[in-house]
Amino acid sequence: MYSYSMMEKILCIDDHICLGLPREEAEWAVSTYILKNKDALLPWLPFMNHFHFEGQKKVFERWRQMPIEKGFERMLYDDAVPIGACGLTVKESKTAEIGYWLGTDARGRGIMTKVVEHLVEIGFTHYAMHRMEIRCADKNIASANVAERAGFIHEATLKEAHELDDGFHDLRVYRLLRKEWEDGQNQRSKKVDG
Repeated sequence: MYSYSMMEKILCIDDHICLGLPREEAEWAVSTYILKNKDALLPWLPFMNHFHFEGQKKVFERWRQMPIEKGFERMLYDDAVPIGACGLTVKESKTAEIGYWLGTDARGRGIMTKVVEHLVEIGFTHYAMHRMEIRCADKNIASANVAERAGFIHEATLKEAHELDDGFHDLRVYRLLRKEWEDGQNQRSKKVDG
């Protein structure tokens, strides 16, 4: 188990990977990293078309002001170097949605799967959620793979429910219920013990 206080600004996943709010003096470097990955993110995150440093500064300020009971948004760091972002947003009916992106230079190492697994644990243990969701464009295979590796079940594909710059796309909805997560935890525990 890792230590995490909802009031802390940093959560370390392992010896290298941490989630945190960028310090004000580091916002320029973080924004530069986001801009460096703009072309890779643009197909899935249309707001990247309107990216600018002053706007991103306001985004970071909204992250800092977000009431913790509504969830959180954090940058993802590998040895203090920005590599992506993730968040957990509390919705109604004891449901939370997880969102994430990873820079091109950090992909293919299992980082985001590990991060999502920790966000799931936070959602179920600290926020007492009943259901966790991940939603992604049908053609965003990398995000879909992260959801599946983290134990989520493809529940539905909503026809043309996701607007991107090039039109409407089908939207995959993945779910993980508390019982499914607990059953998975028990299975992993049995493998370790057995």
